[in-house]
Amino acid sequence: MTGFLGFAELCQKVEGKSSTLEKIDLVAAFLAGLNEADLSVATNFVMGTIFPPSSDLVMGVGPSILYEALALACNCSIGQISEMLRTTGDPGLVAAKSVEKLISIELVEAKNAIGDAHADTFVPEDYRWTVKDALSKTTREFIREPSKNDLIAFKNELGYSSVKVIKRDPASRTMIIRPLDKSGLAAFAGGEALSISEVYQRFKDIARASGKKSQSIKVKNLRFLFSQASSLEAQYIARLAIEDMRIGVGEGGVRDAVARAFARPKEEVERAYNLTIDMGLVAVSARHGTLSELTVTLNHPIKMMLAQLGEGISASLQELGTAAIEWKYDGARVQIHKEGERVRIFSRRLENVTASLPDVVRAALQVKAKSAILDGEAVAIGQDGRPMAFQEILKRFRRKYDVEKLAAQIPLHLFLFDLIYLDGKSLVDLPLTNRRALLVEVADPSLLADQVLSDRPKVAEEIYRQALDAGHEGIMIKNPSSVYAPGKRGKNWLKIKPVMETLDLVVIGARWGEGRRARFLGSYRLGCLDLETGKLLDIGWVATGLTDEALSDLTEMFKDQIVVQMGMEVELKPAVIFEVAYEEIQKSPNYSSGYALRFPRLVNVRDDKSLEEADTLERVVSLYRVQRGRSSSV
Repeated sequence: MTGFLGFAELCQKVEGKSSTLEKIDLVAAFLAGLNEADLSVATNFVMGTIFPPSSDLVMGVGPSILYEALALACNCSIGQISEMLRTTGDPGLVAAKSVEKLISIELVEAKNAIGDAHADTFVPEDYRWTVKDALSKTTREFIREPSKNDLIAFKNELGYSSVKVIKRDPASRTMIIRPLDKSGLAAFAGGEALSISEVYQRFKDIARASGKKSQSIKVKNLRFLFSQASSLEAQYIARLAIEDMRIGVGEGGVRDAVARAFARPKEEVERAYNLTIDMGLVAVSARHGTLSELTVTLNHPIKMMLAQLGEGISASLQELGTAAIEWKYDGARVQIHKEGERVRIFSRRLENVTASLPDVVRAALQVKAKSAILDGEAVAIGQDGRPMAFQEILKRFRRKYDVEKLAAQIPLHLFLFDLIYLDGKSLVDLPLTNRRALLVEVADPSLLADQVLSDRPKVAEEIYRQALDAGHEGIMIKNPSSVYAPGKRGKNWLKIKPVMETLDLVVIGARWGEGRRARFLGSYRLGCLDLETGKLLDIGWVATGLTDEALSDLTEMFKDQIVVQMGMEVELKPAVIFEVAYEEIQKSPNYSSGYALRFPRLVNVRDDKSLEEADTLERVVSLYRVQRGRSSSV
């Protein structure tokens, strides 16, 4: 059983490295030394993930719950927590500072208690005292009984962040200390150090909490963890609780670390992860050499196959020849797992949204199969028969209460276009034409997305016009012989839609509005992903394209994601992607990306996309260079 401190020390080292390769090396070495149980947990922890999507467990811990638990554990007020947040901007550092202060208080109280117990013992000040470190056996002599400052200097010399006096003997004028880093407050109280498995078990208890007392249960368990942790452990417990590790290692980095730790090809690790979405399971399989045995499994979501933007209808058909042509629906992607009468629905982000979509569940039950995994699009249809705004669909996906009432107001129609698994067999390696034939056999015709096979541009252009006239985005042009490639974006699926360059950017901050919009978060700070460091770099703000109704919905969505507030501005936990249109990309020293968007406008809230799908700094630079024929040297 591995101590959680070892994991925290790993994270500290990784966070301090700027080189991606060095980060991967550190993670790989750590994973290679874990037992199987800890390996399955810690591999996901490094990514900032606690539970895989198949588990149905969700932490449900926002900043407010985290700060309440921290305040209770460390005997400080929410106001003090808020003040530290304004200074650091990092919940992890706030947790570390709070626990460190409490440890210092406990040490002083303990030393005072020892002194009171021996108050009647005469100790001449000119007698030498010896202080010994129980761990390293290092000793230091003092001409008098060491003061608190003497002990602080000695602990700094030893490289410890804090120490505990475990023995004081006035008769022999000796004192023995031990590093508190290795066990946190638990050691001070005589308890055992936290382990990775214990932290994971507490997180499971938090995720399982439900009902009216759920918040108090979550706070109670977090409070326990903080009360047992050292300052370093507290830093990463806090970040894990809100699933925001800030160490610059994402899915790709952990994939490479697993491959390196167990000498497996990166491609095998990536395929196994795309089929299971459980890096812990993948790591254990990599250790045993059984990656090839991981495959599509019912009720375990897999990454969805993605489309690449085509260069136009004629060019796309010239490249593919005869192609499968479908409408590109203006809806939200869904992956449906049907097992008998049980249906589970996962969003594009692979979140379980079954409870929010009862009408889609009823539609899926019409599929004539004992078991199936289906790929499709849920489209909100208005009274005029046209698709409703994407934001209306997101209301359905996020709704937890009065679900049927909202379903009546915003009805969803299911369009199925692919079949991934059928009656116990994976279909991912079959060509699209075969998968389509099986889909036609089992799906009700009313649920099937129309598909036409043709190599003629005029036919594709007519379908494209029909899709736009109906209010949808455009068309998909697919290679009929293509296999289903989870998580892959390539030329086998091409999307054709009206040209309007947009960027998918992560919302990392916001600013409260003024006047009649003072109660709303009125503008939003955006960030792009730097693949070299794994960090989000800001690229500007967007406020255009937002109605009062949209601002109200967004404020409600983001209120539990506020990490820290500084005046009118707030820092948000990175969790949501905005699709943003703009007139031009400009160089700018005002933002950490080095670029800014001229006249940005919100097109869509892409709550269906994961952070890994956000646009990168590399793409921003590429688009900047393309503008007005700029050369690659600009």
